[in-house]
Amino acid sequence: VIWLRSILIQVVEKGTGKNAKSDLFYIGGKTGTAQKYDRKIKTYSKEKLTTFFIGFFPKSPKFTAIILVDEPKGKNIYGGKVAAPYFKELAERIASIYGLKPDKK
Repeated sequence: VIWLRSILIQVVEKGTGKNAKSDLFYIGGKTGTAQKYDRKIKTYSKEKLTTFFIGFFPKSPKFTAIILVDEPKGKNIYGGKVAAPYFKELAERIASIYGLKPDKK
């Protein structure tokens, strides 16, 4: 469990989830992007996507959440670009409400 937690934290600190990175808390998570099936063309669409970021915080997890964005628009339509920033915002708001002390030094 500790090994997996550290890998998911590295996804945020140095990888595809870096847009979820907080200056206050360690956040761990996984980004994702999936093509949606288009019945009209009977295959997976290259334009219609669902993106997500699922994560936890702080380093000794107390909270977990998933941010799912269905059919994002624009050029940066991947989970790390679209959903991860919302997770960071959510995590920092929850931490404030619950009075969590930062775990980053």
